[in-house]
Amino acid sequence: MSLSVLRLAIDKKYGLLITTNQARRVREKALKSIEGDHEDQYGLVWDYVDELKRTHQGSTVFVEYDESEEDGTVGVFKRIYVCLKLLIDGFKAGCRKLIGLDGCHTKGVHKQQILTAVALDPNNGWWPLCWAVVEK
Repeated sequence: MSLSVLRLAIDKKYGLLITTNQARRVREKALKSIEGDHEDQYGLVWDYVDELKRTHQGSTVFVEYDESEEDGTVGVFKRIYVCLKLLIDGFKAGCRKLIGLDGCHTKGVHKQQILTAVALDPNNGWWPLCWAVVEK
C-alpha cells in the first residue's frame, strides 16, 4: 500500500490526519508484524530441520551455513536442500518418469532462489520431489 493510500485509509477509518513520516513508520511496523523479522525466521531453520528428520525417517535434509568465528555463534544461513522419502517413494510408485525443474527469486532483504524438482502424477497434477533455497 502506498503511503498516500495509507494516509487516506487512516483518515477515513479513524478521522486522523497523519504525516507521511508517520505513515511510513506505521507501514514498517505493520510489515514487520505480518512478515516477522528475517533473522528470527532464519533462526527457525534449525528447528525445521530437526522436525523433518524426526518425523520423516529416511529423508534427506542438508543445511549449509557460514561459520562465524568471531562470536562463536552457529553461523549464518546460506542454503537448504530437502527431499522427503515419502515423495520419492510416491514418484517411483506411480509418477511419470519425467522430472521438471523450476526456480523463482525471493523478495526482501535476503536475495535468494527457491529451486524445485517436480514430476507429473497419474492425474496430470504436480508431484513435488525436492526443493532447495540457495543464494542468488
